[in-house]
Amino acid sequence: SSALSVPAASIRAMEWFQKALEREGAIPYFSQPYVQSIFQGHYDWVISLAKSTEYQAEGQTRTGVLLLDIDYAALAELAGEIRLGSSGYAYLMDARDAVIYHPRQQLHFAGLESEDTRAVVAQVAGLCRDAAGGRERVLIVNPIRQTRWRLVGVAYIDEVLRLQNAVLRIFLVVLICGGILSVGVAALTAYSVTQPIRHLQHKMGQVEAGDLNTTITARGFREIRALSETFNRMLLRIRGLMEQI
Repeated sequence: SSALSVPAASIRAMEWFQKALEREGAIPYFSQPYVQSIFQGHYDWVISLAKSTEYQAEGQTRTGVLLLDIDYAALAELAGEIRLGSSGYAYLMDARDAVIYHPRQQLHFAGLESEDTRAVVAQVAGLCRDAAGGRERVLIVNPIRQTRWRLVGVAYIDEVLRLQNAVLRIFLVVLICGGILSVGVAALTAYSVTQPIRHLQHKMGQVEAGDLNTTITARGFREIRALSETFNRMLLRIRGLMEQI
């Protein structure tokens, strides 16, 4: 733990402290990114979560503020891992419609780039479309619970269409392979059914030609094996009757 670098009275006057008290613990207060300087030797770029709470001290109920600082670098790293195509990205807006994280944040701070958020502000949540740099974009707006922040995913339509075509090609290849496999399985199944029947037909032809000493090897499905066994018993009975005669 670190010692405080400012007096308690100065902390009570800070925005996050006052906002948390105003909300009376119902909804946490989320600050914009800023440099946290209340701890000695630590000057971190953070987003603060503050929430008022009650506690017991000397037999009395008092109100305090619970502070949680979220490291901005960790948040930026997490958001930076979101990829929507080769050039898609995600950024974060606060309740005031200000961009508090962008993958090209330094260029935005320097005024070299800016993000057009008009479509997002008008949409609030869901899907919307706009254009930037001559390319159409799909914007996926997802509100974050209890913060009134919005995570905005940006995907370029030309990349989405290319991905759609690639998925379609893969689907067609899978469909063709599935069709070929189905035909192969059907042919194999038909062969396994018809081959024992042809074998039985051939043996019956031998008996019809006068060869009563032939036998049929029972194979194939259960019904065909039963028929073959019945035919063998019939031949055995015929041979017995011929010997008696």
